[in-house]
Amino acid sequence: MHKRFHNVLRSIAACGLALHFLLTAHAADQSWIRVNQVGYLPDDPKIAILSSDVPLTGKFTIADLTADVGPDQGAWGPFAHNYRLDFSSVRGPGRYRIKFAGIESPEFAIGPNAYQAVPAALLEFMQLQRCGDNPITGKKCHQEDGFDTTTGETVDLIGGWHDAGDRLKHMITTSYCVAALFLANAGDEARHGAALVKKLHPAADVLYVQIGDDRDHLPPNTLWHDDQSDYGRGPGGPRAAWRATGQPEGPKHKNKSTGLANLAGRSAAAMVLAGDLDAAKSLYELAQSKPGVAMSVPVRAPYYYGETSYFDDLEWAATELYIATKDEQYLRDAIRYAHQAGDNPWMGTDHHGHYEFFPYVNLAHWRLYPHVDAGTQAKLAGYYRAGLERIRARAAKNPYRLGTPLVWCSTNDVVALATQAALYEQMTGDTRYRELATEARDWIFGHNPWGVSMVIGVPADGRHASRPHHLFYKLENHLPVGGLVDGPVSKEINDSLKFDSFDDRELEHFQSDVAVYHDQFADFSTNEPIIDGTVSLLLLLHVWAADQPAKDSLHREPQGAIIRGDTSKKKLALVFTGDTYANSALTIVDTLKEHNIEAGFFLTGNFVRSAAFRLALDRMLAEGHYLGPHSDSHPLYCGWGDRDKSLVTKEFFAEDLNANLAALRTLGALQSGEPALFIPPYEWYNRDQTAWCQELGVTLINFTPGSGSNRDYAPEGDRAFVPSNKLLDDILAYEQNDPHGLNGFILLLHVGSKRKDPFHPQLGTLCDELKERGYEFVRVDKLLGR
Repeated sequence: MHKRFHNVLRSIAACGLALHFLLTAHAADQSWIRVNQVGYLPDDPKIAILSSDVPLTGKFTIADLTADVGPDQGAWGPFAHNYRLDFSSVRGPGRYRIKFAGIESPEFAIGPNAYQAVPAALLEFMQLQRCGDNPITGKKCHQEDGFDTTTGETVDLIGGWHDAGDRLKHMITTSYCVAALFLANAGDEARHGAALVKKLHPAADVLYVQIGDDRDHLPPNTLWHDDQSDYGRGPGGPRAAWRATGQPEGPKHKNKSTGLANLAGRSAAAMVLAGDLDAAKSLYELAQSKPGVAMSVPVRAPYYYGETSYFDDLEWAATELYIATKDEQYLRDAIRYAHQAGDNPWMGTDHHGHYEFFPYVNLAHWRLYPHVDAGTQAKLAGYYRAGLERIRARAAKNPYRLGTPLVWCSTNDVVALATQAALYEQMTGDTRYRELATEARDWIFGHNPWGVSMVIGVPADGRHASRPHHLFYKLENHLPVGGLVDGPVSKEINDSLKFDSFDDRELEHFQSDVAVYHDQFADFSTNEPIIDGTVSLLLLLHVWAADQPAKDSLHREPQGAIIRGDTSKKKLALVFTGDTYANSALTIVDTLKEHNIEAGFFLTGNFVRSAAFRLALDRMLAEGHYLGPHSDSHPLYCGWGDRDKSLVTKEFFAEDLNANLAALRTLGALQSGEPALFIPPYEWYNRDQTAWCQELGVTLINFTPGSGSNRDYAPEGDRAFVPSNKLLDDILAYEQNDPHGLNGFILLLHVGSKRKDPFHPQLGTLCDELKERGYEFVRVDKLLGR
């Protein structure tokens, strides 16, 4: 009986193990891990999506990290169950895969050079799109462009780029591409397009909006150099050059044009960046004289680029003209137009018209920001933030954190969102939208339900768009590498279009009532590459690459605060905290003024509201020092013995810190909405406070440990007390012994204390000695790239 019982138990156990393997195999067959197939920068938030038809539990692994898949995010798109896998802590350079229950993600990179090869691919696509003289094919095309549809006369409009997979040229997108390419430091390609933009404006009242039209969609399909389209002057002859008239245009179907300001303004900005101020000024005058929008011209079908916004383009033109000429009138114009442009109304909506708010991100706000006063800067940042907040609220409703609408050319919106978030962070130092931006970028490179990178041929060894709607692919089997395709559309849009039949069984499982994407030539709505989206992605990667050295150079402690800047440069920052005492304040500001040093003062609300300290506060402001928060009432956030246990609630923390910020704004030290650096009370905090700061748009920093300077608060009799001359010696000795010296150091002292032997008489000696050793004192926000 006993033996039989054990045999039964063994049988049950064997069945259980078999069932486990069966369920695991079943889960693997119905589950997919979606990642950015290109990869991640070390400092990026890193989220993969585990999507499944069945519920899942368990742990995923990547490198040395093993973590729980986390809670089910619910159904979205084609999947009943979705899980967000956070591997942000993996930062070391290398190639990685994420594994779960017998399934693996595609391989991807982590490292500062993860995107090094991508810009070249994007530029390769732009070169393939060149009209006139093509360096990829080695052949010329459209050498008779074109004839003016208004006058019938021949005009020289050779050059530029073919807009997408067809052969016509849209100046709405070309003008943007030229300006954005210059800003992305891609001057050679920009100059190719700039030559055509200059030709668009042969007289003060003339501007061409389009060369060719949808008559080039008629068979036979040929490559550009064999184009046999007939515009009434014989097959392969001159193409129609459509003027922007400021009125509805089109021989059969009419657009809704109302003016020229969008096209003329954007072209003016492009010409400034190309170095042609005469053309730029003329275009700007035309833009101002013809407010309203120029749209592309429909001929055979009623489809056109229906741009409706133009104040952003006037702002861009005026801003670039001011930067180039320093003429204050242009600056006044730019500020006026900036407020008229405001934030981007498409952000947060479910849909918008075709190219209705092109180019989707107002680059002029970013370009204008460094040239205006703090109040205007706060408003410009606020315009960006308002749109980003609406997007973030929308993104929170789905596990992929897609916050942009699934309209035609949806990838344009995705890239614009990421760009606006990256520019906002660059302008303000506020990192609250970094995860939103990186997940938008990740969507482009395969972090989407289909697991397909929307950039043709990128990464080369990954699953990327590979059967695009492009004549070079169809006729020559030449893959237009680097082109960003339109991307997924809503099922409603997909169902409204008429396609040639095609078989897309590979991706059939991933289509849904939410979105549709086909990696097929026949799908011109989701799989056609576009020049404007490609250039926008290039600019985004350029912005991130420009910011990366500053991000990589920042050092954080395990609880999350930034504690040191770039250790490769002999720069450091002096910071002072204050709450109850200010007995050293006036001597400190005297010493700083004598040594021509701008420091940082982090002060509680108690300090700021004290009438006794007002003289010192006024001088701190007037003499250019940074004033930041240090809490309102100086509470202890977490236990000295148990740091992980917070002693304050999130609600109290937010209320207290906001009161401190309000006091600083009343003083004039911070503008409303301006992000702030924050040193916590007692310089003591935990991860809870780091996360709460991010939600409030505040950056938590702390002093660089090691020098012992922070002990200057301790009075005689305290176990931390050190005489002031010993403090000085310790700081200078540390500088000698640390491999990096005081490079990037945040050196903390106090505005006052109960000490009878205060440190402030030693401050001048410290400054002199460190300058002798080759150090430069910079304000803390500048040290940290804010």
